[in-house]
Amino acid sequence: MMLATRLNETVQNLSCVDTIYFVQNGSITFSQAMELTNIEKCINHFGDHPMWLQIAVVVSCLIMVTVAFLGNTVVIWLILTYRIMRTVTNYFLLNLAVADAMATVFNTMFNSIYFFYGNHWRFGNGYCTFTLFVAHCTVSVHVLTFVAIAVDRYIAIIHPLRPRLSKKIVLGVICGIWTLSSMVGIPAILVGGVARVTDALMPDGSAWYQCQMNWAPEKDLSYNIFLTSFEYFIPLMVLLVTYMRISARLWSGERIGENTPTLQDAIQAKRRVVKMLIVVVLLFAVCWLPYHVFFLLQFEHDHIFHYDGIQYIWLVVFWVAMSNTMFNPIVYVWMNKRFRCGFKSFFRWLPCVHYGRDEMKVLFNSQASYPCMTLSEDSANPPFLLMSRMRYSRNY
Repeated sequence: MMLATRLNETVQNLSCVDTIYFVQNGSITFSQAMELTNIEKCINHFGDHPMWLQIAVVVSCLIMVTVAFLGNTVVIWLILTYRIMRTVTNYFLLNLAVADAMATVFNTMFNSIYFFYGNHWRFGNGYCTFTLFVAHCTVSVHVLTFVAIAVDRYIAIIHPLRPRLSKKIVLGVICGIWTLSSMVGIPAILVGGVARVTDALMPDGSAWYQCQMNWAPEKDLSYNIFLTSFEYFIPLMVLLVTYMRISARLWSGERIGENTPTLQDAIQAKRRVVKMLIVVVLLFAVCWLPYHVFFLLQFEHDHIFHYDGIQYIWLVVFWVAMSNTMFNPIVYVWMNKRFRCGFKSFFRWLPCVHYGRDEMKVLFNSQASYPCMTLSEDSANPPFLLMSRMRYSRNY
């Protein structure tokens, strides 16, 4: 009797986050006689939050989803529409845009609603499994595509005499990326799904369901460590080493052959492309670091998740990670002239967008006179990057 009294007092004194945490992890077993009033209050609904917070969340999510979906859709359209955009690097960027668009449509929108409504899943068991699979698969595609681009740039700049990747090989690499990424998401298909939170009800008396990986905590920890290593730290180490080597070569001043204006234009073009790719990778690293740290902390230092307001912190962490899908098209427009002209072409119906002969020349004339050209990718001869005699063609 004394134990029951102390248990009841403990529950009454717990914060909302504490109560939900203990229920989820099975640390406390509630009897049918115990009132669930406190637990019900812990499940926040959209209308329970301050009005300013509701508006901020809705506006920020709408901006992210709109910019990400529209921006990546335009990138896909540009590369498929304009022949001058169909280069090895751009095919990889096309793959990146497809993955980001999928993540935006099938994951970001639904999970934003899910997290803000107190982790109550409303979209059925089948879609829960699907969105978990899409989440793991698209992130893997994202980072593996970064690695593929870095390897392609490395070969082109560090080993210019080696043949460039053909379009058939690029297609094979992309298929391999999706196959490997799908394997990463297999656990979501096997154990992912909706689970009812026992001993807790929604305020309207209905059951409380969560979308999660339904396996033992130690397996969940192992899987999260694997994902953090495979989808973040290991690829970033590879990218760091690769782009350091590439940057050292491009900015070292080392030249082979006569130092002509044509050669200088080609080198400057290479530098611009590498700068853009480095910015894209840095944005990925910054956006996803809090997300991975958050998941690792919940296993090693779970006490920090017993405070009120952790739900809001998680919303910010989630938004920052998912916002990475909208930044890539913005970087392309900012740092690449052809993408900038392509976006002007797509939005030329807007009164504020100027699309004239100069932009058309960039998109339709392969001999456009601006320093954004690189080596031919269709030449039967090996590309001589740092040589004075080079064959130029369409670049990214």
